[in-house]
Amino acid sequence: RIHLAEAPRFGALSTSFHDKVVQILHDAIRPHLDRWVDAGQLWLDDTGTATEQLIALTGAGLMDSLLLGQESPVRDAAVQSAAQLFLRAALPSPRQPNLRRNARSR
Repeated sequence: RIHLAEAPRFGALSTSFHDKVVQILHDAIRPHLDRWVDAGQLWLDDTGTATEQLIALTGAGLMDSLLLGQESPVRDAAVQSAAQLFLRAALPSPRQPNLRRNARSR
């Protein structure tokens, strides 16, 4: 909370902290997407970009949980809803079960 309140006074520190949190999320999520694409369970062109999109979709809910170390049923529901939206776009089409995109694009 102090980080957020003091962000205007300590812009560079705030930016660095935010970037670190985003990198932690990215490093935690991307290996799962890579594994699921490799197994044919997801269909993504670039798991790096997909990771960034998933983090953006979950937005403040995921960041707040990480920053504050607290869980909230409302926030958890918003994160789950964002994940479901992401998965609807990333799941392979039942009409094209053998098509897989390259997960290793960077």
